Amino acid sequence: MKNKNKVIIVIIASSAFFILLLLSIIQNPIHRLEDYSEIEHSLFGQLDPILGYAHNEKYKRKDTDKELKISFNNNEYTHYSNGFVGLTYKANENPKRIVILGSSSTDPYLFAGNWALRFHDLLIKINIPHIIYNGAVSGYNSTQILNKLERDVFSLGKIDLVISYLGGNDFIGNEDILENHPGIHPYQKRLFENIKISLPADISEWNKLKFAIQQFIKKPAKDMQLGVINPDNSQNLVKNIQYMKAVCDVNEVAYMHVMEVVISNESQRINGTKLSSVNQGLEKNMSNFLGDVYLHLKKKNYVYSIQEKIPSNQKIFYDSVHLSEEGNAILAAQIFNLALNLTSNPLISR
Repeated sequence: MKNKNKVIIVIIASSAFFILLLLSIIQNPIHRLEDYSEIEHSLFGQLDPILGYAHNEKYKRKDTDKELKISFNNNEYTHYSNGFVGLTYKANENPKRIVILGSSSTDPYLFAGNWALRFHDLLIKINIPHIIYNGAVSGYNSTQILNKLERDVFSLGKIDLVISYLGGNDFIGNEDILENHPGIHPYQKRLFENIKISLPADISEWNKLKFAIQQFIKKPAKDMQLGVINPDNSQNLVKNIQYMKAVCDVNEVAYMHVMEVVISNESQRINGTKLSSVNQGLEKNMSNFLGDVYLHLKKKNYVYSIQEKIPSNQKIFYDSVHLSEEGNAILAAQIFNLALNLTSNPLISR
Protein backbone atom coordinates (compact mmCIF):
# COMPACT_ATOMS: atom_id res chain seq x y z
CA MET A 1 0.00 0.00 0.00
CA LYS A 2 2.83 2.38 0.90
CA ASN A 3 4.54 1.70 -2.41
CA LYS A 4 1.27 2.38 -4.20
CA ASN A 5 0.94 5.72 -2.42
CA LYS A 6 4.52 6.62 -3.39
CA VAL A 7 3.72 5.86 -7.04
CA ILE A 8 0.59 8.05 -6.85
CA ILE A 9 2.58 10.90 -5.30
CA VAL A 10 5.25 10.63 -8.03
CA ILE A 11 2.57 10.66 -10.74
CA ILE A 12 0.85 13.69 -9.21
CA ALA A 13 4.17 15.53 -8.80
CA SER A 14 5.20 14.71 -12.39
CA SER A 15 1.84 15.83 -13.72
CA ALA A 16 2.08 19.09 -11.80
CA PHE A 17 5.58 19.65 -13.16
CA PHE A 18 4.51 19.18 -16.76
CA ILE A 19 1.43 21.39 -16.26
CA LEU A 20 3.70 24.13 -14.91
CA LEU A 21 6.05 23.61 -17.84
CA LEU A 22 3.16 23.85 -20.31
CA LEU A 23 1.86 27.02 -18.65
CA SER A 24 5.33 28.51 -18.71
CA ILE A 25 5.69 27.80 -22.43
CA ILE A 26 2.24 29.26 -23.16
CA GLN A 27 2.97 32.41 -21.15
CA ASN A 28 6.57 32.75 -22.28
CA PRO A 29 7.08 31.16 -25.70
CA ILE A 30 10.55 29.74 -26.20
CA HIS A 31 12.40 31.90 -28.68
CA ARG A 32 14.18 29.96 -31.35
CA LEU A 33 17.54 31.18 -32.60
CA GLU A 34 16.03 32.06 -35.97
CA ASP A 35 13.74 34.55 -34.23
CA TYR A 36 16.80 36.74 -33.72
CA SER A 37 18.21 37.97 -37.00
CA GLU A 38 21.56 38.84 -35.37
CA ILE A 39 22.28 35.20 -34.54
CA GLU A 40 20.48 33.57 -37.43
CA HIS A 41 23.79 32.47 -38.90
CA SER A 42 25.94 30.00 -36.98
CA LEU A 43 28.80 32.50 -36.82
CA PHE A 44 26.88 34.34 -34.06
CA GLY A 45 27.24 31.43 -31.70
CA GLN A 46 28.43 33.23 -28.59
CA LEU A 47 26.79 35.57 -26.12
CA ASP A 48 28.89 38.44 -24.82
CA PRO A 49 28.06 40.21 -21.53
CA ILE A 50 29.31 43.57 -22.80
CA LEU A 51 28.71 43.43 -26.56
CA GLY A 52 25.51 41.36 -26.54
CA TYR A 53 26.74 38.77 -29.01
CA ALA A 54 29.99 37.88 -30.72
CA HIS A 55 31.51 35.63 -33.34
CA ASN A 56 31.92 31.97 -32.54
CA GLU A 57 35.68 31.51 -32.53
CA LYS A 58 35.32 27.82 -33.40
CA TYR A 59 33.29 28.58 -36.51
CA LYS A 60 35.19 28.11 -39.76
CA ARG A 61 33.44 29.32 -42.86
CA LYS A 62 33.12 26.86 -45.72
CA ASP A 63 33.09 27.48 -49.45
CA THR A 64 29.64 25.88 -49.55
CA ASP A 65 27.99 28.54 -47.36
CA LYS A 66 25.07 29.80 -49.40
CA GLU A 67 25.24 33.35 -48.03
CA LEU A 68 28.75 33.81 -49.40
CA LYS A 69 28.78 36.24 -52.33
CA ILE A 70 32.50 36.07 -53.02
CA SER A 71 34.88 33.10 -53.19
CA PHE A 72 36.45 32.39 -49.83
CA ASN A 73 39.74 30.72 -49.05
CA ASN A 74 39.62 29.65 -45.41
CA ASN A 75 43.37 29.06 -45.30
CA GLU A 76 44.05 32.74 -45.97
CA TYR A 77 42.65 33.71 -42.59
CA THR A 78 44.03 33.17 -39.09
CA HIS A 79 41.59 33.00 -36.19
CA TYR A 80 42.60 34.86 -33.03
CA SER A 81 40.96 35.18 -29.62
CA ASN A 82 37.93 37.42 -29.07
CA GLY A 83 36.69 36.87 -32.61
CA PHE A 84 39.51 38.63 -34.49
CA VAL A 85 40.29 37.22 -37.93
CA GLY A 86 43.82 37.80 -39.21
CA LEU A 87 45.38 38.44 -42.60
CA THR A 88 49.16 38.15 -42.55
CA TYR A 89 52.10 38.82 -44.83
CA LYS A 90 55.71 38.22 -43.75
CA ALA A 91 54.52 38.16 -40.15
CA ASN A 92 57.98 37.17 -38.88
CA GLU A 93 59.65 40.30 -40.34
CA ASN A 94 58.71 42.98 -37.77
CA PRO A 95 55.22 43.44 -39.24
CA LYS A 96 52.93 46.45 -38.95
CA ARG A 97 49.98 45.49 -36.79
CA ILE A 98 46.68 46.95 -37.96
CA VAL A 99 43.27 46.56 -36.32
CA ILE A 100 40.14 47.06 -38.41
CA LEU A 101 36.78 47.57 -36.68
CA GLY A 102 33.30 47.90 -38.12
CA SER A 103 30.05 46.09 -38.82
CA SER A 104 28.64 43.95 -41.64
CA SER A 105 30.31 45.87 -44.48
CA THR A 106 33.68 44.90 -42.93
CA ASP A 107 32.76 41.57 -41.31
CA PRO A 108 35.14 38.87 -42.69
CA TYR A 109 32.61 36.12 -42.06
CA LEU A 110 29.77 37.84 -43.87
CA PHE A 111 31.65 39.21 -46.88
CA ALA A 112 34.93 37.35 -47.16
CA GLY A 113 36.14 39.49 -50.07
CA ASN A 114 35.40 42.80 -48.41
CA TRP A 115 37.61 45.89 -48.35
CA ALA A 116 39.82 44.58 -45.50
CA LEU A 117 41.03 41.76 -47.75
CA ARG A 118 41.69 44.22 -50.61
CA PHE A 119 43.56 46.46 -48.15
CA HIS A 120 45.70 43.44 -47.31
CA ASP A 121 46.42 42.90 -51.03
CA LEU A 122 47.52 46.52 -51.44
CA LEU A 123 49.95 46.24 -48.53
CA ILE A 124 51.45 43.14 -50.14
CA LYS A 125 51.92 45.01 -53.42
CA ILE A 126 54.23 47.52 -51.78
CA ASN A 127 55.89 44.81 -49.70
CA ILE A 128 54.89 45.95 -46.22
CA PRO A 129 55.02 43.04 -43.72
CA HIS A 130 51.84 43.17 -41.70
CA ILE A 131 49.17 41.50 -39.61
CA ILE A 132 45.60 42.74 -40.01
CA TYR A 133 43.29 41.91 -37.12
CA ASN A 134 39.74 42.26 -38.41
CA GLY A 135 37.34 42.57 -35.47
CA ALA A 136 34.25 43.70 -37.38
CA VAL A 137 30.94 42.07 -36.46
CA SER A 138 27.71 42.34 -38.43
CA GLY A 139 25.09 44.46 -36.68
CA TYR A 140 27.44 46.26 -34.30
CA ASN A 141 26.82 49.95 -33.70
CA SER A 142 29.46 52.44 -32.57
CA THR A 143 28.90 51.80 -28.85
CA GLN A 144 29.63 48.10 -29.25
CA ILE A 145 32.67 48.85 -31.40
CA LEU A 146 33.98 51.36 -28.84
CA ASN A 147 33.58 48.74 -26.09
CA LYS A 148 35.36 46.12 -28.21
CA LEU A 149 38.22 48.54 -28.89
CA GLU A 150 38.70 49.30 -25.22
CA ARG A 151 38.31 45.73 -23.97
CA ASP A 152 39.83 43.48 -26.65
CA VAL A 153 42.14 45.29 -29.05
CA PHE A 154 45.15 46.03 -26.89
CA SER A 155 45.35 42.50 -25.55
CA LEU A 156 46.58 41.61 -29.05
CA GLY A 157 49.93 43.23 -28.28
CA LYS A 158 51.61 46.26 -29.82
CA ILE A 159 49.28 47.84 -32.39
CA ASP A 160 50.43 50.42 -34.96
CA LEU A 161 47.12 51.56 -36.42
CA VAL A 162 43.40 51.24 -35.70
CA ILE A 163 40.95 51.88 -38.54
CA SER A 164 37.21 52.14 -37.88
CA TYR A 165 34.74 52.09 -40.75
CA LEU A 166 31.15 52.43 -39.57
CA GLY A 167 28.11 54.66 -39.22
CA GLY A 168 25.09 53.04 -40.88
CA ASN A 169 24.15 50.95 -37.85
CA ASP A 170 23.86 54.09 -35.72
CA PHE A 171 21.05 55.45 -37.87
CA ILE A 172 17.73 55.12 -36.03
CA GLY A 173 15.94 53.82 -39.12
CA ASN A 174 18.20 50.78 -38.84
CA GLU A 175 17.18 47.71 -36.82
CA ASP A 176 20.53 47.69 -34.98
CA ILE A 177 19.84 50.62 -32.68
CA LEU A 178 17.15 51.70 -30.20
CA GLU A 179 15.72 55.10 -31.06
CA ASN A 180 15.81 56.48 -27.52
CA HIS A 181 18.84 54.55 -26.25
CA PRO A 182 21.49 54.45 -29.01
CA GLY A 183 24.03 52.95 -26.62
CA ILE A 184 22.02 49.72 -26.39
CA HIS A 185 21.73 47.14 -29.15
CA PRO A 186 18.16 45.74 -29.56
CA TYR A 187 19.54 42.22 -29.16
CA GLN A 188 20.90 43.11 -25.72
CA LYS A 189 17.48 44.48 -24.74
CA ARG A 190 15.74 41.29 -25.89
CA LEU A 191 18.17 39.16 -23.88
CA PHE A 192 17.39 41.05 -20.68
CA GLU A 193 13.66 41.04 -21.37
CA ASN A 194 13.78 37.26 -21.15
CA ILE A 195 15.56 37.22 -17.79
CA LYS A 196 12.82 36.82 -15.22
CA ILE A 197 14.49 37.79 -11.94
CA SER A 198 17.82 39.19 -10.84
CA LEU A 199 20.51 36.66 -9.98
CA PRO A 200 20.89 36.55 -6.16
CA ALA A 201 24.13 37.85 -4.69
CA ASP A 202 24.16 34.91 -2.29
CA ILE A 203 24.90 31.88 -4.49
CA SER A 204 24.32 29.21 -1.87
CA GLU A 205 22.85 25.92 -3.06
CA TRP A 206 19.43 26.88 -1.71
CA ASN A 207 19.44 30.23 -3.52
CA LYS A 208 20.54 28.54 -6.72
CA LEU A 209 17.54 26.20 -6.47
CA LYS A 210 15.22 29.06 -5.55
CA PHE A 211 16.48 31.12 -8.49
CA ALA A 212 15.99 28.19 -10.89
CA ILE A 213 12.40 27.70 -9.71
CA GLN A 214 11.56 31.41 -9.95
CA GLN A 215 13.22 31.68 -13.34
CA PHE A 216 11.07 28.77 -14.48
CA ILE A 217 7.75 30.07 -13.16
CA LYS A 218 7.87 33.86 -13.44
CA LYS A 219 7.11 35.90 -16.52
CA PRO A 220 10.00 37.72 -18.23
CA ALA A 221 10.90 41.03 -16.68
CA LYS A 222 10.06 44.13 -18.71
CA ASP A 223 11.66 46.83 -16.57
CA MET A 224 15.35 47.50 -17.06
CA GLN A 225 17.80 50.36 -16.92
CA LEU A 226 18.82 51.41 -20.45
CA GLY A 227 20.82 54.50 -19.60
CA VAL A 228 20.18 58.17 -20.29
CA ILE A 229 17.78 58.89 -23.13
CA ASN A 230 19.69 60.45 -26.02
CA PRO A 231 17.35 62.50 -28.24
CA ASP A 232 19.95 62.81 -31.01
CA ASN A 233 21.68 59.59 -31.96
CA SER A 234 24.01 61.39 -34.36
CA GLN A 235 25.62 62.93 -31.30
CA ASN A 236 26.11 59.45 -29.87
CA LEU A 237 28.10 58.46 -32.96
CA VAL A 238 30.08 61.71 -32.87
CA LYS A 239 30.91 61.12 -29.22
CA ASN A 240 31.91 57.47 -29.74
CA ILE A 241 34.28 58.27 -32.61
CA GLN A 242 36.01 60.84 -30.41
CA TYR A 243 36.15 58.33 -27.55
CA MET A 244 37.81 55.79 -29.87
CA LYS A 245 40.44 58.37 -30.73
CA ALA A 246 41.00 59.08 -27.01
CA VAL A 247 41.37 55.36 -26.22
CA CYS A 248 43.96 54.99 -28.98
CA ASP A 249 45.83 58.10 -27.79
CA VAL A 250 46.07 56.68 -24.26
CA ASN A 251 47.56 53.50 -25.74
CA GLU A 252 49.86 55.47 -28.08
CA VAL A 253 48.31 54.00 -31.22
CA ALA A 254 47.51 55.87 -34.44
CA TYR A 255 43.78 56.05 -35.22
CA MET A 256 41.69 56.93 -38.26
CA HIS A 257 37.95 56.81 -38.78
CA VAL A 258 36.35 56.53 -42.21
CA MET A 259 32.65 57.35 -42.58
CA GLU A 260 30.69 54.45 -44.07
CA VAL A 261 29.75 55.06 -47.71
CA VAL A 262 26.10 54.91 -48.76
CA ILE A 263 24.42 54.33 -52.12
CA SER A 264 23.62 57.72 -53.68
CA ASN A 265 21.55 56.79 -56.75
CA GLU A 266 19.80 53.86 -58.41
CA SER A 267 22.48 53.46 -61.09
CA GLN A 268 24.80 52.17 -58.37
CA ARG A 269 22.48 49.31 -57.37
CA ILE A 270 23.63 45.93 -58.67
CA ASN A 271 20.29 44.22 -59.06
CA GLY A 272 18.79 47.22 -60.81
CA THR A 273 15.45 46.82 -59.04
CA LYS A 274 13.46 49.77 -57.78
CA LEU A 275 13.11 50.15 -54.02
CA SER A 276 9.86 51.08 -52.34
CA SER A 277 9.44 54.76 -51.54
CA VAL A 278 9.84 53.87 -47.83
CA ASN A 279 13.25 52.24 -48.38
CA GLN A 280 14.38 55.01 -50.69
CA GLY A 281 13.45 57.48 -47.96
CA LEU A 282 15.47 55.52 -45.41
CA GLU A 283 18.53 55.49 -47.66
CA LYS A 284 18.28 59.25 -48.19
CA ASN A 285 17.83 59.83 -44.46
CA MET A 286 20.82 57.59 -43.68
CA SER A 287 22.94 59.54 -46.13
CA ASN A 288 21.85 62.82 -44.54
CA PHE A 289 22.51 61.38 -41.08
CA LEU A 290 26.08 60.36 -41.92
CA GLY A 291 26.66 63.68 -43.65
CA ASP A 292 25.54 65.49 -40.50
CA VAL A 293 27.90 63.39 -38.36
CA TYR A 294 30.80 64.22 -40.68
CA LEU A 295 30.01 67.95 -40.50
CA HIS A 296 30.50 67.71 -36.73
CA LEU A 297 33.83 65.93 -37.14
CA LYS A 298 35.34 67.17 -40.41
CA LYS A 299 37.79 69.47 -38.62
CA LYS A 300 39.27 66.47 -36.81
CA ASN A 301 42.40 65.31 -38.60
CA TYR A 302 41.59 61.64 -37.98
CA VAL A 303 38.07 61.56 -39.53
CA TYR A 304 37.57 61.08 -43.27
CA SER A 305 34.70 60.96 -45.73
CA ILE A 306 35.26 59.28 -49.10
CA GLN A 307 31.64 59.37 -50.26
CA GLU A 308 32.51 61.64 -53.19
CA LYS A 309 35.27 59.24 -54.29
CA ILE A 310 32.80 56.41 -54.94
CA PRO A 311 31.81 56.25 -58.65
CA SER A 312 28.22 57.36 -59.16
CA ASN A 313 27.68 55.39 -62.37
CA GLN A 314 28.96 51.91 -61.46
CA LYS A 315 26.74 49.12 -60.14
CA ILE A 316 28.70 48.30 -57.00
CA PHE A 317 26.08 48.34 -54.19
CA TYR A 318 24.08 45.26 -53.17
CA ASP A 319 21.95 47.49 -50.93
CA SER A 320 22.38 50.70 -48.95
CA VAL A 321 25.94 50.05 -47.71
CA HIS A 322 27.20 46.62 -48.83
CA LEU A 323 29.57 46.66 -51.76
CA SER A 324 30.47 44.20 -54.48
CA GLU A 325 34.00 42.89 -54.94
CA GLU A 326 34.71 45.75 -57.35
CA GLY A 327 33.21 48.25 -54.91
CA ASN A 328 35.29 46.90 -52.04
CA ALA A 329 38.44 47.25 -54.16
CA ILE A 330 37.59 50.92 -54.76
CA LEU A 331 36.88 51.46 -51.06
CA ALA A 332 40.10 49.71 -50.01
CA ALA A 333 42.19 51.84 -52.38
CA GLN A 334 40.75 55.05 -50.92
CA ILE A 335 41.33 53.96 -47.31
CA PHE A 336 44.80 52.67 -48.19
CA ASN A 337 45.80 56.06 -49.66
CA LEU A 338 44.51 57.84 -46.57
CA ALA A 339 46.44 55.50 -44.29
CA LEU A 340 49.67 56.00 -46.22
CA ASN A 341 49.34 59.76 -45.91
CA LEU A 342 48.65 59.95 -42.20
CA THR A 343 50.83 62.52 -40.46
CA SER A 344 52.43 59.91 -38.23
CA ASN A 345 52.72 57.49 -41.18
CA PRO A 346 52.40 54.35 -38.99
CA LEU A 347 52.52 51.99 -41.97
CA ILE A 348 56.04 53.07 -42.91
CA SER A 349 57.72 54.32 -39.72
CA ARG A 350 57.89 52.38 -36.45
